[in-house]
Amino acid sequence: MVCPIVLYLGIPLTYAWRCIMRDGRTPAMKSRGLRVVDEFGAPPSALRAFVRVALLPVSVLLCFWYPFTRRERLTVHDVVSKTYLIRDTSVSRND
Repeated sequence: MVCPIVLYLGIPLTYAWRCIMRDGRTPAMKSRGLRVVDEFGAPPSALRAFVRVALLPVSVLLCFWYPFTRRERLTVHDVVSKTYLIRDTSVSRND
């Protein structure tokens, strides 16, 4: 039997990792015109995308206050993975 935590966290996080690694965004991010990039403006590498997605639950559960204490407004998972969430003006929201 598969541990429930694997089902509840593992499958969605794997999906998000693959989407961010491939396109720099998930379908929901695409619909809002958002994209994840590294410091060079490119989609994050597999390792950066993995670190970002792996730390997402920690960032949400334990450090929800952290972006409000930083001038750049970066979350913990963005600081550690050295990624940025930007507004993608190159695509229409209706794509």
